[in-house]
Amino acid sequence: MSSAPFTLFAPGKLIWMGEYAVLDGAPSIVQAVDRGLHLDYAPSDASLTVTSDLWAGNLLLSEATADRAETALLAAVVATLTEAGAALAPLTGTLKLASPDLIDATTGLKFGFGSSAAAAAALTVALGRLAGLPDQRLAALAHAAHRRFQKGAGSGVDVETSLFGGLAAMRRGPSGLSVTPLQLPPGLRIAVLHAGEAANTRTMLATLAAARAAALPGVEAALASMAEAAEASVAAIVAGDVSDFLTLVARFADAERALSAAASLPIMSESVERCIEVAARAGWVAKPSGAGGGDIVVAFAAGLEPTERLAASAESAQIPLLLPRLATAGALGTRPV
Repeated sequence: MSSAPFTLFAPGKLIWMGEYAVLDGAPSIVQAVDRGLHLDYAPSDASLTVTSDLWAGNLLLSEATADRAETALLAAVVATLTEAGAALAPLTGTLKLASPDLIDATTGLKFGFGSSAAAAAALTVALGRLAGLPDQRLAALAHAAHRRFQKGAGSGVDVETSLFGGLAAMRRGPSGLSVTPLQLPPGLRIAVLHAGEAANTRTMLATLAAARAAALPGVEAALASMAEAAEASVAAIVAGDVSDFLTLVARFADAERALSAAASLPIMSESVERCIEVAARAGWVAKPSGAGGGDIVVAFAAGLEPTERLAASAESAQIPLLLPRLATAGALGTRPV
């Protein structure tokens, strides 16, 4: 069973606001970026294999197992699609995954734009289409595959962004993830600083869960402050109030510091704080994007604040600066209206 060649792009995500608080139903503002995972399908008469920069050589779908770190995500996708009735065994050809723009060429570290979510989105869409599943089913299956890989952790905002692109406010509720598309406010500038060290989201979430279970003082108050700032930031973006949004970014970062201290959770690590200080010296406001503890820091400024000043500040501190653009579509195209 072969098909015509095709390509997919699953964009990475940049979380502007709402990390951790989104787990309790607060909104998260998430942007799809033009850095992500590229997938190419080439037809052939041989059994389907997958090649990636995560492992050496071609890998048969049956060789992907959950107990191997490099193939656990592919195994989760295969298991989820198989349970959904997809006949994967007869598939032929080669899927090639590549993520060069998600890795720092100097350090070899991932940038923290959500490579596992992008891979889950791209693999689910590619394998699902090859197996003849309708596109209408693939979004839910991509979310399910990534949840399986993450052992139930996470909010799903990264997978949603990799599937459909764009900028949106997302909120997790009892019936799933609700998504409200947003427009980029005129005059808002966005940049990314790479903290230079990796962080493990699953470990951070487990630490927070333990802190909440132990009812450590200050944890719930910090999360409530983060939720309030996240709610207000959505209103500021909808209103196009850049000044108010910048104030709320700083307020959210302060609440993250309080959560870090209360839960012994290194969200605001030394490397993250260094990036925030470098941005501040250039007149920008910054905070971690995602779980924190390393990875990437997102910085914002009003339109009159020159990017060149931030670039000079980052260069003097030897911190990589990225200027990602909005990706308007994901692995499944644009979000259905």
